[in-house]
Amino acid sequence: MDSMESTLTLTQRAGRAIGFRFIGSALEVTLSLGLGIFLARILPPEEFGLFGITVAIISIAELLGSFGMLRALVQRKNLTPEHQAAGVIFQCGSAIVIGGLLYVGAPAMEALFGMPGLAMVIRLQAGVLVVHSAGLLPETRLHRRLAFDRLVLIRVSDKTLGGVAAIIFAIQGSGAMALAIGSLTGATVGTFLLWVCAPGFIPLLFRPHHLRDLLSYGSGILFINVANTLAQRVDTLIIGRQVGSEAVGLYQRAFQLALLPLSQMTGPVTKVLFPAMSLIQGEQKRFQRGYLAATRLSALMAFPLLTMLGATADLLVPLVYGPMWEATVPILQILAVSGIFRLLMNVHSLVTQASGRVMAEAVRQGIWLILVAVFGFLGSYVGVLGVTIGVTLATCIFFISMTKLTLSITTIRLADWLKVMQTGLLGSTLMGLTILGMKYLLVNRLSSMLLLGVVACVGLFIYILVCRFCLTRADSELLESICGVLPSRAGDVLRSIFRITSKSPKPKVIAGASA
Repeated sequence: MDSMESTLTLTQRAGRAIGFRFIGSALEVTLSLGLGIFLARILPPEEFGLFGITVAIISIAELLGSFGMLRALVQRKNLTPEHQAAGVIFQCGSAIVIGGLLYVGAPAMEALFGMPGLAMVIRLQAGVLVVHSAGLLPETRLHRRLAFDRLVLIRVSDKTLGGVAAIIFAIQGSGAMALAIGSLTGATVGTFLLWVCAPGFIPLLFRPHHLRDLLSYGSGILFINVANTLAQRVDTLIIGRQVGSEAVGLYQRAFQLALLPLSQMTGPVTKVLFPAMSLIQGEQKRFQRGYLAATRLSALMAFPLLTMLGATADLLVPLVYGPMWEATVPILQILAVSGIFRLLMNVHSLVTQASGRVMAEAVRQGIWLILVAVFGFLGSYVGVLGVTIGVTLATCIFFISMTKLTLSITTIRLADWLKVMQTGLLGSTLMGLTILGMKYLLVNRLSSMLLLGVVACVGLFIYILVCRFCLTRADSELLESICGVLPSRAGDVLRSIFRITSKSPKPKVIAGASA
């Protein structure tokens, strides 16, 4: 196979994978919002706060146990059975040890945070570590094949069944334990389906030097992931220790809503492009185009969502989640701003990790963690809102540092990087100003539900109008490439909305997306 055919094959596979990831993300957003709303109507913020503290602890423990093995196995060009065996044995062993330590230490953590019932929730969640580790090998196979259609099916299935289990136990009055049971159920279903979709033998050819090969990359990924997770969880721990479980519940609700565009819109792109860009890390021009395409798509798709979320939070939260969640509004408005920095940092991490510059990112992640801890702790003296402001400030500093690193790796000029985001930035800004103006004029004339519907529709119309007139040729080519991998009707709708002609070239998600 010549190089051109190889390039087209990789591009088409990545484009198809991104299409499936977007479809899956739409389903996940629907499920997350639907299940979250239902559970929020049953359980008070205190129960979500209790579970939020548990998730923060388990997330850190799971990262320590995984040691970046999934990324290390996916990133490795020549993956041998010996490497697979080393990764599986190491991760499963680590998960069992760390899970056991959590089980034993759960009462001490309950005493530290002063939250009755925390120990039982932590002990149940410790089982998630072991269950997840059992799915490492089939998940690696699916990632390396870019089989994101199957990964989407697995993710939607485990979220659905886990959510149903959580609702059943919440109705029965299990409180935070219902959320923990739902999480464990989802993890079990997900691991089972991974093996169904990617069956195969487990190689038993362990050699220490193969483990060292993985750890040499995985150690950097571990530090990055631990620092990133700590930076995203230490605020929760600070709020839980300094303010209380109710504040944790309110903060977690706002944080999850603000991260929806990141996890469900830009997350699919970076998850697909990581294995693909790892294969072309030595080809600078294609690597640059892949990074700029991911940045451009993030701006076009996620910027308006974050703007809409922040501008309508005062109408959306009380209407959807009920009056007991109204204190979430100012937190969500601030986190919507920091969400822009977070989603762009997600794309930055794609570059540093696919190019092997993990230690350079790791250093910056460590500094970010320190800043979040310091600023968050100082902010806690004025309550949960102070923590939110402190975390946003730390995130802004980290974003600037990561932007400089990424542009140096890709040798892209700052002006060119800003240019790829101009349409998304302009459209989102005008949309936000329109929504705020209409709320000011109509707040006393319409009901909350009607006002939310009106400002959301008008804001979306303004954004589409700006895009129709301001889309650059590169924007149109990128959107056309996305239309090409979506189902035909969905692609046609997207083309008509943004007035994209069919004269654009064939899909070029990675190798040919214009800079």
